[in-house]
Amino acid sequence: MRSLIVTLIIFGSLPFICTRPYIGIYVYSWISYMNPHRLSYGFAYSFPFAMITGVLTILAWMIVKGLKKLPMTPGTVLMIAFALWMSLSTLFAVDSTAASKDWQAVMKMMVMTLLSIIML
Repeated sequence: MRSLIVTLIIFGSLPFICTRPYIGIYVYSWISYMNPHRLSYGFAYSFPFAMITGVLTILAWMIVKGLKKLPMTPGTVLMIAFALWMSLSTLFAVDSTAASKDWQAVMKMMVMTLLSIIML
């Protein structure tokens, strides 16, 4: 039952994300931080809700008209520098296979943060 409720809430928000990408940021953040699908015991436990909302948010952001310029504030510059530093340290890691898996997960969050949260 929980799987169905979580799925209905998330898929019910998808049409709103298509027209207003900032709602996608809210839903993506809620899924990423709270992990409501992990509280269910059915099919929703391993369903990629965050990926679906993240991709749809980025697509909606590209389609919707508005300001799409990355503001070069000190915080943005520090985030980009930090992402570059993580990439460099992953390149020279002792165990590169394990480090690359973690790097992929972190870079997904960094891209979503840079592209969506800062620009929206």
